[in-house]
Amino acid sequence: MTSGSLLLQLLGDMPTPALLTTLKRKVLYANSAAETLLKQSDSELRDRTLPLSFNNQDSFNSVALLDIADGSQCPVRYFSVPTFWHDQQVRLVH
Repeated sequence: MTSGSLLLQLLGDMPTPALLTTLKRKVLYANSAAETLLKQSDSELRDRTLPLSFNNQDSFNSVALLDIADGSQCPVRYFSVPTFWHDQQVRLVH
């Protein structure tokens, strides 16, 4: 098992919403809890830009509004942790 597939398995098994994004906030992967929260499937979320502001530092207790597919907004508290996936620096947002 590669580290990339292990990471996706771990994210998929998480009961809380989790996303992998690029540093420019483009969604690379959304687990099923994130799909439920955002009311969109992983494939619908891919390449979507999250309305979250990352600064150059790790973000360990940020609050933002997420736009939901039905036009509503959901206030969320999130943690953004930089990591690498397929030799690309990404953010794990959960």
